[in-house]
Amino acid sequence: MATANSDNPVAQILESVPELTLLESSRKSVANEFLERRLGFLAQGIRSSPYEPYRRGDKLRINSDFPAGLGRWLRQFPDGQRLGLLAIALSTIYVAEREMDLMLDIGYERLHESLNELEGFEFGHLDAPVGAANLVPYPVSEFPEFSHLVHRMGVSGTRDRNFRPYRTVDELLRGTSNCLRMLADDAYFEEKKIELEQFIHSILNHAVLLVEDCSFSGKRLGKTLDRFTKLLDLLFSPHLSALRDKGHRPPTLLLLVICGTSAAKKALRHLGNGWIRYASIFGGLFDDDNRSAERVPHNVRELCGITGFDEVSLHSKLAIAVDWFWDTHGKNYNIKTQVGSTADFDVEELRWGYGGKRAGGWTIVRHHNCPNNSLMPLWYPTVGMEYEGIVPLFSRNESHLDHSESATLSFEEAMGTAKADSYGHLSRALKSIFADLS
Repeated sequence: MATANSDNPVAQILESVPELTLLESSRKSVANEFLERRLGFLAQGIRSSPYEPYRRGDKLRINSDFPAGLGRWLRQFPDGQRLGLLAIALSTIYVAEREMDLMLDIGYERLHESLNELEGFEFGHLDAPVGAANLVPYPVSEFPEFSHLVHRMGVSGTRDRNFRPYRTVDELLRGTSNCLRMLADDAYFEEKKIELEQFIHSILNHAVLLVEDCSFSGKRLGKTLDRFTKLLDLLFSPHLSALRDKGHRPPTLLLLVICGTSAAKKALRHLGNGWIRYASIFGGLFDDDNRSAERVPHNVRELCGITGFDEVSLHSKLAIAVDWFWDTHGKNYNIKTQVGSTADFDVEELRWGYGGKRAGGWTIVRHHNCPNNSLMPLWYPTVGMEYEGIVPLFSRNESHLDHSESATLSFEEAMGTAKADSYGHLSRALKSIFADLS
């Protein structure tokens, strides 16, 4: 026979968490109101932008009925871990498409402010403005908001391979560094010289805009930025006088992160300063109040008053649940299989999400994917992973980008060959390219 609460997901959640079941009636009423409010808020965001990885196959029915789905997810786990895991789930910040669009709008406005500030920058006797028409945008990774940004900016020609020879920054770094290496080795000299000339012309007198949808620690993006500035330095620094004499300027370097954290902003603020003109711009920002590594996330602190736990005790419940989840499930995650070699990565960091306690511990879920900087109980096991232990709340689609050290090494090796330029072939090609400028 069905119980009175059989169709009430909030009541079912209350009854499945021992610390909530034992509450006196007045506190249970407050708990019920809090759960309804948080679950309703999250459900509204998911309804407006269903979680993309669950468009096909939604075992818990997260997209159609989030409160009931969360209850089903929670009841997979032992009673003693449910309060900590519930706190994690309720603290989720679901970034729907409309929020990403708003962050994009904010980033776009801040980009214009940065461009206006750069207009007064003098390079020698040249004082050339940098406007939206002179932007050459490259996505760091492929994500849907990039096309929205390009459309919003009204940048023409971005589908033209002569205007933007490479599809992403990663492709650009691989292709250009390999081109430089082959020129230095005198391999396919004329063909590679034309390829290099095409790229130089595409960014000369322009602002190269590197765009990333999200950055939590700035670590990966910082490596990309470092490699890009090395590339610009090799191409342009020896020829600044020749450029100035002919009325040209080297490219300006801009970084736009649509959604990021205060830690990432701080890390990336000065990383590009090795180049002549650099600015980093962020759209939406999350601060440490949204992290759970050291404290209870701000949006579920009401649970302290409801349960009678102080913040330290409630965070201890959350941390115990994180440790239990890692020891029982998460440690089965083969990080090397998923994202390549991890020579500089401690797999144990994933206990609190990528970046560990220092930079992980987030509970952010974007509508098109859950970042691995967020806590593992939210996204593990990943989409397509053969693991029968549990069904995840927001299963993560693994990135297809190569974050491995091999990508960095191949770039560094190619750039090492280019810098050595043992036979002077690369130097000859670059002098010819810049000498031919009108």
